[in-house]
Amino acid sequence: MGDGAVAPGAIGDSVASVFAAFDLGRALVGAKDDAIWAWLLVPQGRPTRLVTRLRTGPISHRPVDALVSAVLLEVGDFPMMRKMLIGIWERAESSGVTVRGHGYAA
Repeated sequence: MGDGAVAPGAIGDSVASVFAAFDLGRALVGAKDDAIWAWLLVPQGRPTRLVTRLRTGPISHRPVDALVSAVLLEVGDFPMMRKMLIGIWERAESSGVTVRGHGYAA
């Protein structure tokens, strides 16, 4: 996998994501027309920290719709993201795999 590789969209999602950047053991950045999602491994001694950032464009051009959508997205996004990151952490810790030369769990 490298920069420019395409990842299929989710079921019902008509737009695939493109890997805008990929650096083994350090970063993965995916992009599509309305969002960018970055995953970064940040060394902090032991353990390494996984950081994710999601940026989206305007959900609607009507102010009331945009406000309601933003509130719903923020309320739902935090528990979903937390659960996902805990799952990734558990799988990484149980795998015992490291990236050569970095010592990161991968």
